[in-house]
Amino acid sequence: MGTDIHFFVERCSTDGWEAVGGEGEFYDGARNIPLFDALAGVRISSTWDYTGSKPIVEPRGLPDDLSPEVREYMGPSTMAECGPGDIPAYHSHGWYTLAELLNYDWPDVLSDFHDGTLRSIASLCYCTHLTPNDIRIVFAFDN
Repeated sequence: MGTDIHFFVERCSTDGWEAVGGEGEFYDGARNIPLFDALAGVRISSTWDYTGSKPIVEPRGLPDDLSPEVREYMGPSTMAECGPGDIPAYHSHGWYTLAELLNYDWPDVLSDFHDGTLRSIASLCYCTHLTPNDIRIVFAFDN
């Protein structure tokens, strides 16, 4: 048993935020403890060279303007949103704009994420004429 990430990309359109591809389109969901730590402080590990052991920003939950596709997948994110006897399926929900991720000083241990995943997401700017503030990742974890 381990921690898994559920990772989505959204873009801002004239109709609001919309999902770009599906889960796994831009990140394959590989268990990457340093990445989980950097994104949300999940599974903090002292076995890798990272200064701070804190997330880029404290987890801020799901955005209020989340796309319908991703909201349906994520389901309730708090106990208050659950029905009687239910619990949220995921935890440590968060999101970042592409601009925030591009401005972060990624440690070498996460070069694959920076050089692969983020570059792939950033390519959306070139083919859609969006800015890095118009693209975001949305994620949550399960155990």
